[in-house]
Amino acid sequence: MGQLNNYYEILQVPTDASAFKIFTAFRKLYLRDDLDLGKRERILKGYLVLQEESRKFYDLVLRQHKQKSLNVKYLSIVERKEKMALELLEKQTHAPDLLLGPLKKYPLTDSAIELLAWFIGGSLSWIGAGSLALLAAIIMVFFSLSRVEVTVLLLALPILAIGVFMHNYGVLKSKQEKLDAIIAQHC
Repeated sequence: MGQLNNYYEILQVPTDASAFKIFTAFRKLYLRDDLDLGKRERILKGYLVLQEESRKFYDLVLRQHKQKSLNVKYLSIVERKEKMALELLEKQTHAPDLLLGPLKKYPLTDSAIELLAWFIGGSLSWIGAGSLALLAAIIMVFFSLSRVEVTVLLLALPILAIGVFMHNYGVLKSKQEKLDAIIAQHC
């Protein structure tokens, strides 16, 4: 029985990590400049294998591998995801921004469109809500500084912190969705 990669260890996440935690770990590791192709390949394989639809099969394979009794059907699902990672890496050699672009770029256009849509009457997600909270907090800070209102300033600080959290969470979710769409399109 061959060696099975432990993708939880490769991505440095616990086995009960959420899909979002797996994405943030993947992004942090994949964007490092000091990676060779082999490490980048293992990190991408880990991300793809630990996606919702194949993660349960991988967990079964990992347990079965420790017991030295693998179910070939489950292993083939894991191997298919690993093969997808190799295909994506091959495509990335011809289009370097294929995966790196959505992971690096800030979705400023998405934020602006979302806020505009909200003003018109659309729904508001994490990026827009966070941006709105940041805007409100900034206005409150300027108001409190111009009128020397300490209570307004004290109220603005938690709103600012919440806005930063919501906005950053929304940005990472947006990047995750874009990356997952690229993966689905190219595999």
